[in-house]
Amino acid sequence: MSEFLLKLEGISKNFVNVKALENVDLTLKKGEIISLAGSNGAGKSTLLKILYSIHRPNKGTVKINNKKIDISNISLNKKLPQNFKIALVPQEPKLVPDLSVLENVFLGAEIAGNFKLNNKKMTDICNEYLDILDYELNIGTKVKYLSRDQQGIVSIIKALIKKPNILCLDEVTACLCREEVSSLFEVVKRLKKQGISIIFISHKIKEMAELSDRVVVLKDGKNAGELVEDEIKADKIVDLMLGGRGYERQLLSDDDRSLQKVCLQVKNLQGRDQNKCRIKDISFKIYQGEIVGLAGLKGSGIDDVFEIIFGLQKKGKGTIELNNNKEYSPKNPAKAMKNNIGFIPKDRHKEGLALVRNITENISINELDHISNFIKMINYRVIENISKKYSEELNIVTPSVEQEVRKLSGGNQQKVLLAKWLYTDPDVLLINEPTRGVDIKVKNEIYNLLRKLKNQNKGILVHSPEVRELIKMCDRILILSSGEIIENIEHNDIKFNENYILQKINS
Repeated sequence: MSEFLLKLEGISKNFVNVKALENVDLTLKKGEIISLAGSNGAGKSTLLKILYSIHRPNKGTVKINNKKIDISNISLNKKLPQNFKIALVPQEPKLVPDLSVLENVFLGAEIAGNFKLNNKKMTDICNEYLDILDYELNIGTKVKYLSRDQQGIVSIIKALIKKPNILCLDEVTACLCREEVSSLFEVVKRLKKQGISIIFISHKIKEMAELSDRVVVLKDGKNAGELVEDEIKADKIVDLMLGGRGYERQLLSDDDRSLQKVCLQVKNLQGRDQNKCRIKDISFKIYQGEIVGLAGLKGSGIDDVFEIIFGLQKKGKGTIELNNNKEYSPKNPAKAMKNNIGFIPKDRHKEGLALVRNITENISINELDHISNFIKMINYRVIENISKKYSEELNIVTPSVEQEVRKLSGGNQQKVLLAKWLYTDPDVLLINEPTRGVDIKVKNEIYNLLRKLKNQNKGILVHSPEVRELIKMCDRILILSSGEIIENIEHNDIKFNENYILQKINS
């Protein structure tokens, strides 16, 4: 018998004018954890979907337990996951909103007994996996009421109850906090000891280096290299993905700041609904040409700061001023936009993009009033040219600007969201987790874009759960805890380092 549980040879896949995969090889041993690394659009998710029979390859060979699978036989190919116990946890949870957690977990895999569903057994199994993941969740709650990270946990449990031989995890850690990721990794390592093979995709290089026995790197739909054991280092993974290209950081010096205008000033800010809002008393200012970071744990009030400034929450006590003492009362997002404030939310799917609309419609939606004539007729040639311009500037990989946004990779979706707000030309840009769920290449592109906006004298307020990323991007970092700013750290301060900020956040 072959030493490989899974062997993919010469896999190629084309989508209309896009060559997603070209002669890709991949092997997987029993009880092995491998990571698939690569930029958005490199072909990682496509390869998993071929293995899970969502896509059929144009050519190539699939072998499982040394048995060749006839990929031209559609009916046989569709039985791959069932026959060989392959489970996939997708990047975007595929759940039924109006069903409960329990119903979603066992949908299509219900346990029956005495002519009816055995709800007790299913409940016990579901709760057992919640205990394994060290996660609290009411399994009777309908999925539509869950947060994105909670839906991710449900998807993982849905896969685990199938007791798979091969478990594919496609960016499942993107919506989890550090503690949840650690718990998941412990589960994955236990599954490995049980002989289960894992294929792991993450845009977080550190996670791949920590978890993997082997890292396979894809670039432009082709094999770019492979790292094993002691070779698995973050810098080596990045080199294979990018060829050593990085981000050059530019900071606003104290002298430069003294010459700039204050574009946003918040004084003693509180939310109106104290039962909902976590902010107690917040004061800070942002200068033109400055990137200010917000650091803190979940529940520290960071989301509330963004939502109040953009008019998504009602302001209580305190004042907000724009452009050196111009008072601003954020009644709603429309008023925020009229005052040249843009907001890029952390959940691009629920809050940022119309996924079933195309790139052109998404980029232009905030500016339709300005590009329509006196009878409100839209000049589609104008908005198409605008969307092509931003697609080129932001390197959005797509066969056409008429492509539906849901069909783009996560990194390209994020670029569309950025383009949507760049087109409004804001003076102040609020960005909550700008690189969530994107790869290292797109991260660098986003960092460089923020640097470009900074050089255009924009004021930027940004949050990332990764302190290292804030240090890379920001001139200053404000640390929030329990609704208050507990420290303002300048880039030239000795405390402007990851260890100190993490200690302060968790203290």
